[in-house]
Order: sequence, then C-alpha cells, then structure tokens
Amino acid sequence: MKRNAALLIHYYFPPIHSIGCKRNAAFAHEWHNHVDSLKILTTTNRNILPSDHSHSVDHYDITPLKTNDHRTNRGKKKPTSMHYDHSAKSGLVKRLAVKAIHTYPLNLWIGEGGRQYIRQGVEIGSKYLDQHPDAYIYSSFRPYSDHAIAARLKAKYPKTHWIADFRDADIDPLYKLYLNRRWQERFNRNILSIADKIVTVSDGVSQRLRHLHHNVVTLSNGVNIRPQVPLYPRYTIAYTGSLYGDHRNPSPLLQAINVLRDKQQIQDDQIQLIYAGKDGAQYQSLVARHGLDHLLENKGMVATQDALHIQSRSHCNLLLTSATPGYTGILTGKLYEYMGATNHILTLVNGIRDPEIDTLHDRYKLGHVHYTSHDSIDQLATVIKSNVKAWIENQSVTSVDIDAINSTLSWQSQFQTLITHTDTPS
Repeated sequence: MKRNAALLIHYYFPPIHSIGCKRNAAFAHEWHNHVDSLKILTTTNRNILPSDHSHSVDHYDITPLKTNDHRTNRGKKKPTSMHYDHSAKSGLVKRLAVKAIHTYPLNLWIGEGGRQYIRQGVEIGSKYLDQHPDAYIYSSFRPYSDHAIAARLKAKYPKTHWIADFRDADIDPLYKLYLNRRWQERFNRNILSIADKIVTVSDGVSQRLRHLHHNVVTLSNGVNIRPQVPLYPRYTIAYTGSLYGDHRNPSPLLQAINVLRDKQQIQDDQIQLIYAGKDGAQYQSLVARHGLDHLLENKGMVATQDALHIQSRSHCNLLLTSATPGYTGILTGKLYEYMGATNHILTLVNGIRDPEIDTLHDRYKLGHVHYTSHDSIDQLATVIKSNVKAWIENQSVTSVDIDAINSTLSWQSQFQTLITHTDTPS
C-alpha cells in the first residue's frame, strides 16, 4: 500500500530568498508528482523577507503559519539579504544572543518560527493528518521549529512516516551556534527519537548524526544544468557567496595571482575577479590588502538569477569551505549551483583534507581543490596560469562531467533515495 499524502513543514520556502529554499522547493515538486495530496506549512514571514520568485509554487496548497520572531521584526525594515553581516554579529553580547536563539529551549521560543508558529503548525497539521493519518511528514532544519512541529504530529499520528532533513549539522563544531553542547545534544536526541528517517546533505554531516538515530541517509542537493552562455572576455574568477567571518578566506587565490603577476606570467588585462553577495565590503578589503582591487568588480547583493548568470559567464567559480577534525563534508549549496554552470570550480578548503570533497571533484571532474593547510601557493598559481593560458590561446575552459552529473545528481534521483523503503506504512 502506497502512502498517498505528504505534509511538508518548511519555514524556508519560496518566495523567501535563501539557498535553503532551493532544496525544499525542488523536493516539493517531486513530492507533488509522487503523492495524490500535498500540503505545505511555511511562515508568514515569506510576505516580508527578501523574495526570489524564480520558483513556481503558486499551484501548491500552502498555509503560512503566523510568525513573530526576530526575522519578522527585521523584515519590517526591508532587508536586502536573509543573512546578517559580520558586523551585526560582533561583540560578546551579540555573539551570545546568536548562540542563545539556536539553543534549546530558546530556539523554540524566540528562534526562527517561535511558539505561535509551532502551535499553529501542530493545529493545522493535525487537521490535515485527520484526513491522511498515514501520510509522510517531511520537515527541514534550520530552524528547529519545523522539527518540533513534526515531532508533535508524529507522536499524535504514529502511522505517519516522518523524515527529518538536515541541511546543516545539528551541532556545528565550527561555528558553535549553541550555549551548552551536552544540553543541546540531549534535546536533539529526544526530539528526533521518533523520526523514521534522518537525511543530510553530506556523509560528513551524516556521520555526526548517527549517534542520534539508527537510520541516517545522505541525500545531496540536486543539480540543474543550465544552458551555456558566452563567457566574459577576460578570464574571470567569480565568488557569489558569503565569508562567514574568517572561516572562508580567498587569500590563497589572491596570493597565487600576485605570484603570477610578479613573474609576469599573466597580465592585469587578462584576468578579473567578480564578487556578488552580502560581504562585498569585507571581500573588497581582502582583495585591496593584496593590491588587487583594480581587478575586482564588486557587484554587492544581486538577485538569484543574476548570480547564476555571473556563474555561467565566469571561466572559474570560487568555492570557499572548511574542514575540521570530526566535521568534514561541508558541501554548501553553492557547490551545486556551480556544477549547474558547468565551468571550472576552484575549491579552497580551510583546514584538514576532506575525502568527500576530493571524491566529488574526481568523480564529476569539477576542477581543482586547494588545501590551505598544506598545499603551496605555487601549486595553485600553476593551475591558474594553465587555465588562463588555455583561454587566451584556445578560447577553451575546463568543464564538469555533465553526463555523470545528470545521471546521479538530478533532483529526481535524489528524491528516489529519499523515499526508498518508506512507501509501506508501518
């Protein structure tokens, strides 16, 4: 007997302009094709926060849950980004406040969503599950409010099949968005104990969650291969993301470019840098520190479609990530956007070697991985010199393995993994 209904609980859902919405929207499309009845619970903040209307979601049954959280108050000031810039998180009091709203029980009271959001989600979700008591429940993190709603509904309707999705690690040892680790782990274990399946975006995150649950499955983001467009005239290295304080640093790239300039192996009129994102001032300052601000075009915050267009026109897309002992596989949504552009990806990993990142680059021929902890700047300079030379002499750039991506990383194939062994009600 196939389950014929699904209840999706997503604070982050279009038209909110956030990279987390892409995963939720893509899977909503697959759920819509898989079940006879689909209902989506999201937040009323979708009406006031920065919007991205590139996803067609109007045909879904969507109920916004009344929300009054820190995003609500910020939305009244019409922010241009879902993210707070680094200065907004500086200072001891502000850093403690950020940790507090991610720590139980404050994450359910004043974090994203909040008590009214959770209460109404359980109320409306119950009405739906009264009609579909064996439905799928699919909730996403962040925020924890989504999982809190799902847990209460699962307890009330035990024949449902609850899948808890994690875009990020529940307890992140790199950013440490919690006040007390043991306290938070106990809360996580309790709330997730009745989930039927936990899914994450990478093996590294899955490994961190296996102590909480017996059934953890890696489910990467899907890739949409985009049509090719003419590339910029000069060899262009673009970064369309955030810096997250000092955790993501493009300095090795800038040092490598200066090595090539000093040796006169590239000229300034042959190369350019582009940045698009919320940290334009910080990125520009880093570039200026290396004497390369004349090569930078700082576009600041741009719409999603404009960011994708920049990626598609750039010869090389820069990916910044981290890896620490016990926490690898930080595969940002930006990586999958870059794959869709099909051009060379230069990945700078701040920290230890990450086998998952290496395997992905080898399997899909994504480009070059540079580890700041042990790879030399000269090695990176050699890669850049070779790519610039190929563009100047042959108007060619290295590209990803499109066939391999299409065969294994489509959203449809990822969804099939999501629902494997879950169609028979318990």
